[in-house]
Amino acid sequence: MSDARRVVSWLLVALLVPIASVAAEEESTTTPGLYPTTWLTLPGLDRGARSPFNPSRVFERYLWKIDAPPPKAAEVVKGISGKEGAWKPIETAGDGTFDAKGAAIAYGTVEVPAAGVWLADVERAAVLYVNGVPHGGDVYGHGITKVPVSLEKGVNHLFAAGFRGTPRIVLTRPEKPVFLATWDATLPDLVTDGGVWTQSHRVAGILVVNASDEPAARLYPEARIVRGEQVHHPDVQIWQELTTIPPGGSLKIAVRLPDEPYALKGAEPRLEVDLHQRDNGLVDAASWPLRVRTADDVHRRTFL
Repeated sequence: MSDARRVVSWLLVALLVPIASVAAEEESTTTPGLYPTTWLTLPGLDRGARSPFNPSRVFERYLWKIDAPPPKAAEVVKGISGKEGAWKPIETAGDGTFDAKGAAIAYGTVEVPAAGVWLADVERAAVLYVNGVPHGGDVYGHGITKVPVSLEKGVNHLFAAGFRGTPRIVLTRPEKPVFLATWDATLPDLVTDGGVWTQSHRVAGILVVNASDEPAARLYPEARIVRGEQVHHPDVQIWQELTTIPPGGSLKIAVRLPDEPYALKGAEPRLEVDLHQRDNGLVDAASWPLRVRTADDVHRRTFL
């Protein structure tokens, strides 16, 4: 990755998150994935402020320079405010969680035999830096944030910050290079007679992830609504064609659900989506349950 791209990514995260180990474990069937077996944690030394840049000595010392040496256990850091703190080792639990109480930032490493794209499940942390490149996390633990990250052959350096609760950071290999993300879908309810709807209220958002190191082009989705064994709508409208998704990128596509009313009784309907690539056929397929509600009941609308 170019220095310019790294700097742009740093600045974007620096505007949002004040950045608040050390062995690698190979992925196996007995563990949830790949994660540092030990983290080094550091208490908060500097406070964020309304400034264009993140006023953090930790960021300046360990993340700003590409060749900056990593932290060491018991190493003392003096913040811009003058406050001092030392890196303290914390062991990781078997499920990938670790105790971040009192910590503003944590550092750990993972080691892989070959370079590639992995999926980072970052729970209860606002940001994860992978070899200096920041990625957003699922700070509130909703389970909707798994981001593709690039790992290099050998040791990879991770910094996590912005903790809320007990963080869990685990990396797994994606089952497919390009796929539909079932964990993050924006789904409205189907409604019975009596409702007045606009098109924007009946749009579902489906996330397409490119977890490869190559651009994903010539993709097109097909969608349908199925209720029981019956296909109610064999050709649901896709609002936009898919643009080329860059390596490690994602795109949420808009799927317009039909405007007609749905019967309240009957089998639970579901939205089925097939993702194709021209000249290569079916890439992935997934489905999501849809709820049916009366027009005067509490229901979900979308605003995509």
